[in-house]
Amino acid sequence: MLKLKLGTKINLLVFCIVFILCSLIGTVFFHIITGDIKEIATQKAQADLKISYSYISSRYKGEWTLKKDGLYKGKTRMNGNYAIVDQIGHLTGDTVTLFEKEVPVTSNVMTNGKRAIGTKLDPKVAKTIFEDKRRFYGEADIVGVPYQTAYMPIRAKNGDIIGIFYVGANQDMIKETTRSFFLLFTCTVLIILILSGIATYLFTNKMKKRLNKLSAAFEKAGDGDLTVELQDTAHDELTVLADSFNKMKENLHTMIRKISRTSEQVASSSEQLKNGAQEANEATVKITESIQLVAHASENQMASMMESEQALENVTVGIQEIAEGSKMMETKGKLTNELASEGRNLIESSSFQMKTIEESVLQSKQAIQLLNRRSKEIEEISAFITDVASQTNLLALNASIEAARAGEHGRGFAVVAEEVRKLAEQSQQSAAQISNFIKEIQKEIVATAQSIHHVKEDVQNGLTLVRKTEDTFREITSFTTKLEQTITNSVSITEHMTSHTQEVTATASSITEVAKENADHVQSVATLTEEQLASMDEINASAHSLSKVATNLQKLVTHFKI
Repeated sequence: MLKLKLGTKINLLVFCIVFILCSLIGTVFFHIITGDIKEIATQKAQADLKISYSYISSRYKGEWTLKKDGLYKGKTRMNGNYAIVDQIGHLTGDTVTLFEKEVPVTSNVMTNGKRAIGTKLDPKVAKTIFEDKRRFYGEADIVGVPYQTAYMPIRAKNGDIIGIFYVGANQDMIKETTRSFFLLFTCTVLIILILSGIATYLFTNKMKKRLNKLSAAFEKAGDGDLTVELQDTAHDELTVLADSFNKMKENLHTMIRKISRTSEQVASSSEQLKNGAQEANEATVKITESIQLVAHASENQMASMMESEQALENVTVGIQEIAEGSKMMETKGKLTNELASEGRNLIESSSFQMKTIEESVLQSKQAIQLLNRRSKEIEEISAFITDVASQTNLLALNASIEAARAGEHGRGFAVVAEEVRKLAEQSQQSAAQISNFIKEIQKEIVATAQSIHHVKEDVQNGLTLVRKTEDTFREITSFTTKLEQTITNSVSITEHMTSHTQEVTATASSITEVAKENADHVQSVATLTEEQLASMDEINASAHSLSKVATNLQKLVTHFKI
């Protein structure tokens, strides 16, 4: 199939429309003019009929009579009187015939070089004259040739119709007038076709340039290049389309910049979260080491208490050994108290770090929410572009309908409306591509939000564990303080060992129980710190995942050129 450009199609369409329109107008005018010429010829024949009849009446006095040997006017026999018909024909330029009844008896009508005498009268003329008894004006057949004629009945004195007087307009006048009109109309049509072709070419060439600019701009926009600025001052539908494109481009510029800034904020927040998680991990490692020291000290304390209890059972060994054991217990109790205080300080530091991480996670969540809102705004703009394209498509459809109503005159506008509709479809395709990009961004946002949610839960769990650990260390500190006081009392009591042996034994048993509880608490704290360490590893992994999502988001944004 031959592929033609839009300008060529419009030019051909306009040429065909003008040609067909001129042909129709020419045909109509031809028939109108032909009819008018025939009407004029008929009126001339009618006037000539009256004048000619008056001329015959003035030249030949007397009544019309029909005798055996022919038709008479007064005393003059009209059969074969060619002089009168030739004279009238010379004066009027018409064909003239006298009929006796329905038979021509004198005529200037020539056929094959002879006068048309004895020919048959046209039946419709005979009916009008003899049956309707009135004159006949119009086209009639004269020896096989159509003439614009005028017939009147010739009446005797008594009113009977005894003959017919005929005058017919010359057909050469009609043919010459028709030929002149045809030549003039043909020249006019050629001039109109040439002028229409030039005007259509100039119009379509300008429109083609504007459509090419629009098409190139939409194609670049579909590829992500939003740097094109359309300027169209024609104030028509293409101008509206260009303004809509510029508005879409500016809105996309704003949204992409906001997305870029938001993605940078997410990347920064994820980096802060990763650093905070790493610091919290290091603090947790230190806490674990401190807890191990506390556990080791508790084991030593437990062993010392067992030795003290053994010494009390063997009090006979000597007060000195008990005193030395009590002093050793006092030293271990102070060490335990110091380690417990150091562990509590580390736990408080870890709690502060966990709160910092929680704030960073909250900031990241807010940044993700902001990013989600921006992406929805972009999606609304994409819907706005689709709506503009749909309205443009509807406008093109309305233009096509109006063009169809206009008939042949509106075919050119129908083609333009079709091209506008195609541009609207290209706008919808570009809007669909932008919508796909936004959907990919939203998928990344959802993944990021889920990661942030998991990080937040892990941080909250870690913070809960840190608080539990802090409470446990408070209990350890309280127990070690009590233990230190008990050991101090034990040292004083050992000076009175002799009189208070049973009290010392009971106190030693109490200290042993406290040491067992202390060991249990230390073991619980060690378990909690291990769980916290695992949680910090998960937070660190989530921070890496968040950073990766932010990087992917920035890569998607760089697809657009603004």
